[in-house]
Amino acid sequence: MIPVAMASATVAAEDHLPPKPALPPWTWEASKPGQAPIWLVGVLHLGTKLDEPFFPSYLDVYHRASSVYLELYPGADSSFDGQRLVGMLGRSRDRMPLRTRIPRETWRELKIAFSSRPDDLQNLDTSDPWLAALVVTEMCYAEAGLDAHYSLEEFILDQASEDHKPVGCLETQAQEVSALADAPLSAQVNMLEAAIKQPTGAPLALDEAWRAGKTSTLIALLATGKSVDLREIDARVIEQRNLRWMKEINNLSSRGQQALLLVGVEHLVDAKFGLLRLLKQNGYTLNPEPPGI
Repeated sequence: MIPVAMASATVAAEDHLPPKPALPPWTWEASKPGQAPIWLVGVLHLGTKLDEPFFPSYLDVYHRASSVYLELYPGADSSFDGQRLVGMLGRSRDRMPLRTRIPRETWRELKIAFSSRPDDLQNLDTSDPWLAALVVTEMCYAEAGLDAHYSLEEFILDQASEDHKPVGCLETQAQEVSALADAPLSAQVNMLEAAIKQPTGAPLALDEAWRAGKTSTLIALLATGKSVDLREIDARVIEQRNLRWMKEINNLSSRGQQALLLVGVEHLVDAKFGLLRLLKQNGYTLNPEPPGI
């Protein structure tokens, strides 16, 4: 039994310990008895200069982790092999022009969107709808001023490089690309139409909601971008990938690796198959407790 005086001194000492810094927005610690804790941060892959002042607040979590994990290995999508893979899987396998595989109205809207970029439109005409959708989305984000160089991922990667901290990935680029390339044509067309119909101010509004930590606003904005049926695409891009990532997360934690995971924020907050929900279903305790899960 601890003497009363000693117990009082212990409590007093604990009272003077500096409290752990509050976790920044979109950050959760997942813990499970007998396993290493995992930290998850929901990110936007593109950002603006306005986001940069908030990045240092994530350094405390970064320093607690022994390694950093991204969805893909850094630079995989922009490498020669990455570009070659997308070119192989994203081009019409039956050599049919895109304009003959999508509704006439969708092609008309594409022509309007690329009216000042005829060469890009010509290249799109050799693409599958899923790749055309990604090109349209990238164009919208670029025109809004969002760039990968202003993302939290880039900030953390720069820090990890400076500290020689190990960096890994949750999946290969082939796994990511195949999720879209193998989708039925109808689902790919829906994805393209959703990209075309995305409201002009949506990218900046999404960035602002992320920066402010406004969960309900961000989820509402994500839903706005799904004015057409994207259930098949969501099943491939969110559900199937999250289930695959959960296996890797369990492996990291059970091996004692205190990893920091940076993933697209929608992968965390998806109502049915978000990683936060899956972690709880797998026996992890989350801090903070995510609302509604």
